[in-house]
Amino acid sequence: MPGAREIFRLFLLGALALASADPAAAQDPAARKFLDGIYAAYATPNSPGTRINSKALLDRYFTPALAALIDRDARQAKLKNEPRELNGDPFIDAQDWDMKGLMIDVREAGRERASATVKFANFGEARELRLDLVKTAAGWRIDDIQWREGSLRRLYAKR
Repeated sequence: MPGAREIFRLFLLGALALASADPAAAQDPAARKFLDGIYAAYATPNSPGTRINSKALLDRYFTPALAALIDRDARQAKLKNEPRELNGDPFIDAQDWDMKGLMIDVREAGRERASATVKFANFGEARELRLDLVKTAAGWRIDDIQWREGSLRRLYAKR
């Protein structure tokens, strides 16, 4: 029968193992499932991708504040008969795709927040995007997407 010292030692080893565990191991698997659903739409070059051409669809993928910015841009562009600020697909940072080698890594970034790195080749060109995720009452939503030349939120910052 182990003594008090041995029990304490085992307890301490267990506590240290938990404290040093990879934070990604504790992540909410729903965040990854959310992103898998988005990127599954790009499996073939002729697929329609993930549609965001209505307020309801924007609300399905983006936080309310970001969805409102994108929607306002689309409505104002239509009224003025001008191109929108967002002139490509924000999920792939392009207008067309032939995506290969998709890799998604999701990590916790605080309470009810996560950060995802999405890597793939599009027409042979390496792409890497970072998505800031927020857990809302409706589930995980994107709060920003960083591309190599800016971010989705910064498109609207000048307004």
